[in-house]
Amino acid sequence: MDQRTCGYAGTRESGNARKRERAFPRGRAPVRRRRRAPARLRGAKSTKRRTRPGARVRITVLRLGHRPERDKRITTHVALTARALGCDAVVMDAKDERVVAGVRDITKRFGGPFEIEDGVAFRPLLKGFQGTKVHLTMYGLPLPEVVPQVPLDRDLLVVVGAEKVPREVYELCDFNVAVGSQPHSEVAALALFLYALRGDASFGKRFEGELSVEPSARGKVVRPRDERPSS
Repeated sequence: MDQRTCGYAGTRESGNARKRERAFPRGRAPVRRRRRAPARLRGAKSTKRRTRPGARVRITVLRLGHRPERDKRITTHVALTARALGCDAVVMDAKDERVVAGVRDITKRFGGPFEIEDGVAFRPLLKGFQGTKVHLTMYGLPLPEVVPQVPLDRDLLVVVGAEKVPREVYELCDFNVAVGSQPHSEVAALALFLYALRGDASFGKRFEGELSVEPSARGKVVRPRDERPSS
């Protein structure tokens, strides 16, 4: 290497060293501060709720593997939980007129809008759904890790299985989410997922039905919708 080049490099290095010495006297090392990741990338460590931009999206629950002889009660509870926490519809792959009639009766008396349909083929629905597909399963990734990745501005299809779920469902869905990697109720899993995703907005839906339940510190207050409390 040319001596002039070496001399220039040495002079430049010495100059940089003198600048560092002036900025950080002997005995005081520079402190490097790490940038904190944005809240949306911090997953479970972030407690800030996200807001849904733009027009309201549609949330549908797919009840997969319903067995009429043994799942009538639990599937009804899945549907009523979906309705109460702001979903728009439940679809079942199996036929069960009793479940459909029961949920429609609740919707008529306590309010909608809410839809339920049975006998829907799940493969065409999953393949053709234009939105985000989330499968709730104890074998998936932890809920706190996945929720920040779920878009809030696209229609959402939530798959809640009953019996053994076909392998292809895991592949067709965008997210496989575990609400605790332990066996427990699919009703609890659905409720926890919806609240983790939407926060207090889960309770913001207004229901228009024949009956109105009024909040009360003690007791039960249920009135016909057109009846107003006396002043």
